[in-house]
Amino acid sequence: MRQADGTGWMGFYALTMLNIALELAKHNSVYEDIASKFFEHFLFISDAMTFHNGEQGEVSLWNDETGFYFDAVRPPLPPSSSRRASVADTTSSSS
Repeated sequence: MRQADGTGWMGFYALTMLNIALELAKHNSVYEDIASKFFEHFLFISDAMTFHNGEQGEVSLWNDETGFYFDAVRPPLPPSSSRRASVADTTSSSS
């Protein structure tokens, strides 16, 4: 399973840590290397969400029609075709 939500949160985390490291770097240059490392992490994470390796049946996490990211589920046994998984809120409110 390729999870868009968890990956998105890790991207957010990397950007937040980048912001903190940049603020600290204003006062101490030792944090500049740390800031660049968090920027690299963000680039790797964002690349992972949009990466296509050309496998047959591969599905991108991005859906052009909805303009949204979805999880992708790939069965472990043939046929190994991936499918997007839309997660809907199935909870119901009781009065």
